[in-house]
Amino acid sequence: PDVGETVLADTVGFIRHLPHDLVAAFKATLQETRQATLLLHVIDAADVRVQENIDAVNTVLAEIEADEIPALLVMNKIDMLDDFEPRIDRDDENKPIRVWLSAQTGVGVPLLFQALTERLSGEVAQHTLRLPPKEGRLRSRFY
Repeated sequence: PDVGETVLADTVGFIRHLPHDLVAAFKATLQETRQATLLLHVIDAADVRVQENIDAVNTVLAEIEADEIPALLVMNKIDMLDDFEPRIDRDDENKPIRVWLSAQTGVGVPLLFQALTERLSGEVAQHTLRLPPKEGRLRSRFY
């Protein structure tokens, strides 16, 4: 995506019914997510427990105090669903909130890049400033 310098960090996946000490270790590795600008929550769209999986991740994010970080849901494996096309779902403000794709086939991946660009690009403002000749020394501060 065209958003400038970007750091992507992968964290552990979520598996249900893990021993408590292993869950605690995973939570420790997830602490870095608290510093993220945007979380990509990759979900197996073909899993019958989609909502249960989303809820499990959201519970852990709340436990590590990362539940206020903006997230983009990435619904992967649409190639395993019947008659499903890649798309971007948007909220009431037209902001991307969910991308449907297949990492295996690559279908929809450009939509993910588009959504990332939209979510990570700041508002760009353009203004014209006219400086009188006697204020030329200020010009260098704007570059």
